[in-house]
Amino acid sequence: MTQATPALLLTRPREDAEACLAELRAQVPVDRAVISPVLRIVPRGVLPGMAGVAAVILTSANAARLLSAPAGLRAFCVGRKTTEIARAAGFDAEFGGEDADALVAHLSKTRPAGDLLHLRGAHARGDIVARLTGAGLQARDAVIYDQQAQALSAEAKALLDGRDPVVLPLFSPRSADILAGQGVPRAPLHVVAISAAVADHAAALRPRSVQIAKNPDRTAVCALVAALYRKGTPLEGG
Repeated sequence: MTQATPALLLTRPREDAEACLAELRAQVPVDRAVISPVLRIVPRGVLPGMAGVAAVILTSANAARLLSAPAGLRAFCVGRKTTEIARAAGFDAEFGGEDADALVAHLSKTRPAGDLLHLRGAHARGDIVARLTGAGLQARDAVIYDQQAQALSAEAKALLDGRDPVVLPLFSPRSADILAGQGVPRAPLHVVAISAAVADHAAALRPRSVQIAKNPDRTAVCALVAALYRKGTPLEGG
């Protein structure tokens, strides 16, 4: 076996991937990085009116980026990055937790009055509206964007077909499924998953190793990737 510097493959939508790469490069040298989004965010339909809406629920920064808030409208957000983007869009944004379970628990406990509108993508997990209505809250949803699957670039395919190790941060089960649908990589693959659910889906890629971030957010994923680069092993090529 020969020691090889791993390449980094980022498959998030480009804006998120570039932010992730910048965060990583502030911590460790990353000599080779390939950005090849497997999802493209596409607005869908007309944005719903906010008349009568007491607050919106935002579970993704993708939704927050599409919106401009009426003055003072509350937003309950999953993730600190989503909360920051929602505030920049004019919402009175409140951090509700790092995942759907935490948000549902928060809203079930605080019980905000009025109509809650979950603005989401076509592919969503967590059954937030069903769980909130089951808890006696007024909640409905609206799909405002689609997450369209994309093929890997030629550069990304060459990376995965090579012999050198590849570090792959994964942020959603669907991203893992799309990648697995494009073939099992030949390269030694080291997955850093944002959650246990993502790690389960990543098993179809037959990675050499899988590690799960301590918290379900980008900062925790980047910290774990940086630790892999510092440690070096088991990132071995042959």
